[in-house]
Amino acid sequence: MEIKEIKEIVDAGFKGFEEKIGEDFKGQFESAKAAITAVIDQKGFQSAEQVEEALKLKMKGLEETILELKKNSLQANQEGKKSFKNIVGGSLEENKEVLGKLANKQSNEAVFVLTKAAEDLDPANWAGDSYDIAASERRGLHEFPFMPIWLRNLFPNSTTTKGVIHYIVENGEVGAAAIWDGSPANASLVAKPGEAPLFDDATAIVQWIAGITRVKREMLEDVEWLRSYISRTLLTGRKGLWVAENTVILAALDAASTPYDGDATNQLEMIVDAAFGQLKDNYYNPTVILMNNRDAVKYINLNKASGSGEYDAPIGVVAVIGGQLYIGGVPVVSTPGIPAGDAYVIDGNATEFISRMSPEVRAFEEDRDNVIKNLVTFRAEERVAFLVYDEKAVIKITLATT
Repeated sequence: MEIKEIKEIVDAGFKGFEEKIGEDFKGQFESAKAAITAVIDQKGFQSAEQVEEALKLKMKGLEETILELKKNSLQANQEGKKSFKNIVGGSLEENKEVLGKLANKQSNEAVFVLTKAAEDLDPANWAGDSYDIAASERRGLHEFPFMPIWLRNLFPNSTTTKGVIHYIVENGEVGAAAIWDGSPANASLVAKPGEAPLFDDATAIVQWIAGITRVKREMLEDVEWLRSYISRTLLTGRKGLWVAENTVILAALDAASTPYDGDATNQLEMIVDAAFGQLKDNYYNPTVILMNNRDAVKYINLNKASGSGEYDAPIGVVAVIGGQLYIGGVPVVSTPGIPAGDAYVIDGNATEFISRMSPEVRAFEEDRDNVIKNLVTFRAEERVAFLVYDEKAVIKITLATT
């Protein structure tokens, strides 16, 4: 729509608004009308209905605030305090510079934000003058390397071209090998003992993991580092693709785990017993121990006795080498994805991480209404599955508090 048509709609909307609050300060709202008109014009709406709906959203909160202010200020005026006109006039005067910048399209539209989707990265994501600083002065963003543990690296990896994976898991056995006596006469010989494993079929669905960010094209041009920053955030950021991938792996491990069955009550003893007792009883060897970050510090690194208050970690059982924590020579990997109080002792050789599609980040200008709004959508996605071939190879421990 033309700016003239938008202005007519805004003027009409303000007319009804001014009738509700009085004509005393009509002139003081001219700058606000100009600002709103400029912001709506940037939206690129094609119909009067869209403009009217946008205006209604912007005016609702403003109307409620001023009506409440009028009510309170009239009461205050009866007590000899400031009049409503003085209060509102002073407020508008204080924001004159901001409204002026907005009307001249010199500032962002954070003051008048429409409904905002989770993936929309717009000026509202920059508080104060941070966008102007990022675009024109200096980067102003210090990024400390995010160094999480990617759980996919702890387990065997393979690929697939299918959307559903059918595989076999062992489910016990029939019979067992035993001593056979071959000394009797032929007529007295008995059959040799038989034994055979039992198998179940299992199915794993390859899952999509995805994330989207939508940003104005002009931002990508104004803030030079933003394109690479968005790609990196979607893929390896704190809320990115591979963090979600860790969640998928942990959910699969938890669903296919066997509870700790020992009688130890000390947290460190429970882990050692699960790793070198229960797991080895199942003919597996521990390759990794997973737990919450805080539990690794509290129960393992410190292992403070509840009675004497001293630290009881046995010499040689717990070691930190190059910043890596080990229990009995088995690496301990701590991650915030595991709830506090849970730990897993795993033989990773009985598991497998499968990739159907490697992680990718792509940019699109044709998404939704991007073309008419000059937006760019960034999409990160992958397809993965995680298999556990034997539940006895994953021991889950609920850490005691005694």
